[in-house]
Amino acid sequence: MDITANGLFVNLDLLEANGVNYPELGDPVWTWAEFETEMLKLKDKAGVTAPGLFDHQGHRFMPLLYQNGVKIWSTPYSASNLKSTAAVEVVQMMMDFYEEGFLPLDTYVTKNSASLFRTGQYGFHISGNWNVSGYQDLTFDWAVVPMPKMANRATILGGKSLAAFDGSGAEKEAKDFIAWMSEGAQHDAYTGGVPYLTPRLGATVNYGDFADQYAVFLDEIANTNEMYVQDWLNQVMIPGMYPLINQFVQDIADPNNTKTALQLLTDLETALKAAAPTS
Repeated sequence: MDITANGLFVNLDLLEANGVNYPELGDPVWTWAEFETEMLKLKDKAGVTAPGLFDHQGHRFMPLLYQNGVKIWSTPYSASNLKSTAAVEVVQMMMDFYEEGFLPLDTYVTKNSASLFRTGQYGFHISGNWNVSGYQDLTFDWAVVPMPKMANRATILGGKSLAAFDGSGAEKEAKDFIAWMSEGAQHDAYTGGVPYLTPRLGATVNYGDFADQYAVFLDEIANTNEMYVQDWLNQVMIPGMYPLINQFVQDIADPNNTKTALQLLTDLETALKAAAPTS
């Protein structure tokens, strides 16, 4: 019915007051190193708690691996790339962000980065497109700008679906309704002017007040290689795998974590293989 994607929200008031440079849609996309250099201009400044916020969840972290060219599986669900140098680099970067105060430990405690971003004391928030509608009443100017990249750009696709149930006694009617709802006229009306991104190729949707922000999210999706979309589907299709990835990302943010990046990735690989189907 609709899709969701990750993106970068920024507090324009803080960025402009502290001389932080950032790309807009159509500009050359910044790297994570360039992003960190610019956002560090906010560190220890008056009215700033920390440069930014990151939702420590599996679907928020995985695009960083994909940006560095890492798929979880070479062969689902037996051969992984989780212990590769590229994977370790990404995890170590995130651990350093927390260790150095670039990302605050508050997010691990509150579990709600959006509420913190609303205070106006953070320069950025890496989150999902649904916050576009939730941030309409903020007391400061904000925007959605392109995410930083590593070797390439990537986001993650989520979303919601309609389903027909076998044994309901109304299987044909349910399928007919889904087919009707999937037609362009109905579907574009459903996703128009609301915080939903359409999954329909060639759709003509009027996103209304969300148009500028959603153009950036759509650009992130357009620049994501299909193989990463499939790799993510390989996880979420298997019951129990997503919670393992989610816990792994929480462990990265945990101030009491004593494991190295490689150890965390090794533990994740072991857990995912154990959760994999046997046939």
